[in-house]
Formats: sequence, structure tokens, C-alpha cells
Amino acid sequence: MPLKINMHLSAGPVFAQKSVMKYAIAFLLCLFSWQLFAQADHRIDVTVSNIESTKGQLIISLFDTETNFLEKPYKTMTVPATKGSVSASFEGIPAGTYAIAVIHDKNENAELDTNFMGIPKERYGWSNNPSPSFRAARWDEALFSVKAGSSSQFTIKLL
Repeated sequence: MPLKINMHLSAGPVFAQKSVMKYAIAFLLCLFSWQLFAQADHRIDVTVSNIESTKGQLIISLFDTETNFLEKPYKTMTVPATKGSVSASFEGIPAGTYAIAVIHDKNENAELDTNFMGIPKERYGWSNNPSPSFRAARWDEALFSVKAGSSSQFTIKLL
């Protein structure tokens, strides 16, 4: 019988230790999850230069995957065209890899107009300012990384 009492008494501190461990783990999970939410507060500042006309609007699109590049933007902003340059910002962007495409949509039809040969009639540009001949930029030419706690600023020169 004394054996059972000793086992019961020794089980008490073990139970208390397990309870403390549960609280410590819960605290650490809360601490790290807060860090994940803090990382989503990244801002990407974009300046579009070489705008030759005040006609129309600029469509600035942010892409988050190669599969979606130039097809399905993660986020898009539309700003009025201003001769010279225009600045805009994407807010609340999580860390990751992105690319930006810009169209000067002069007739405000929300697409890049081309002639009968497929050559753009409206001006355009991408992050990192690649200038490929006879094709659109590829994902690997326009991509950039957003790291937690950093800021990103891009000047995109329209072609």
C-alpha cells in the first residue's frame, strides 16, 4: 500500500511539469505566429518613368508565380497617367518572389493593344527593366525577392 501512495505523490510534480510545458509551447506558438503576421506588412514602392502622355491610365500588376506571370496578377493598381513619372505602392505584401508588369493603357480598355502583327501599340515595362526584342519579358528576367523586414523600391522605365 505505501508503494501506491509514493507513486501518486511522485506523479504530482510530473503532472505540473507537463502543464508548464503546455503553457510554454502555447506561448512560443503565439510568439512565432505574431512574427509571421508581422512579415506580411511589406511594402513595394513602384515608380513608372518615361511616360510620354497624360492620356489614359497605368495598369501596374504584381505577379506572385511564374505560372500566373502576365496572365493572372496577384494584385493590380490602376493610376491616372501623368507625363514624366508616376509612383504607387503595394501594401501588405508577404515575403516571397514577385514580378511587376506595367501597361500605359491610353484608351482605358484594360489591355495591351497590339497591331495586326502582334507588336504593342501602347507602352509597357517590367521590374528589373529587361528589354527583350520581339517578345515579352520572362519571369526570370523580371522577378525579385521580398524579404521579411526589408523594403523594395523599383523604377520601371516604359519601352
